Amino acid sequence: AEMTPDLQVKLLRFLQEGEIRPVGSAHPKTVDVRVVAATHRTLPQLVADGGFRQDLFYRLNVIPLSVPALRERRADIALLAIHILDRYVAETSRPDLRFSPAALAHLTAQDWPGNVRELENVVFARDVEIDVDQLDIDQPFEAPTQTGVDLDVPLKMAKDTAIGAIEVAYAEAALAQSGGNLAQAARRVGLDRKSFRALTQRHDLDPDRYRQ
Repeated sequence: AEMTPDLQVKLLRFLQEGEIRPVGSAHPKTVDVRVVAATHRTLPQLVADGGFRQDLFYRLNVIPLSVPALRERRADIALLAIHILDRYVAETSRPDLRFSPAALAHLTAQDWPGNVRELENVVFARDVEIDVDQLDIDQPFEAPTQTGVDLDVPLKMAKDTAIGAIEVAYAEAALAQSGGNLAQAARRVGLDRKSFRALTQRHDLDPDRYRQ
């Protein structure tokens, strides 16, 4: 989306002909590649405004994939944070690092305009347990009075408990907002109906309680 018109023409020609001309060479070279392009801009609107070539857009837009922002899939935030921390633990031999449930809840509540990269920048801490006051996020948060987790238990057990609590909170909120409609509730949390039903059954949640 930031390419100049001249560069757009060159890229279009390459996509059409499959040829490049190496610097200093007088002869083109045929290459067989797969192009993956990404942008945070809305290309159809840029095409309509004349800022992006329509023919290049259709050349690139063969298999479009939309990656929602983290704020649109909050159920993934805690899982991503734990995955990032697990990777950091493996690389640094720090098996004692773990999130408190309050920290996970705090991470889940943020909008993350920088998405996963921003999340990566704030999940690390020096202490054994990463708590809310160690997360560099300038937004107020009131920690819950009951965490439901014994912080002396192994990380995996604490992690499973925290994830379960987040799943229950999201499922209950979605059911309440949708009046117990499973299909609507599933869409709100980004799951298909079958997966959401399995989630409610796993946590003994009765959708009928939320029907209006």
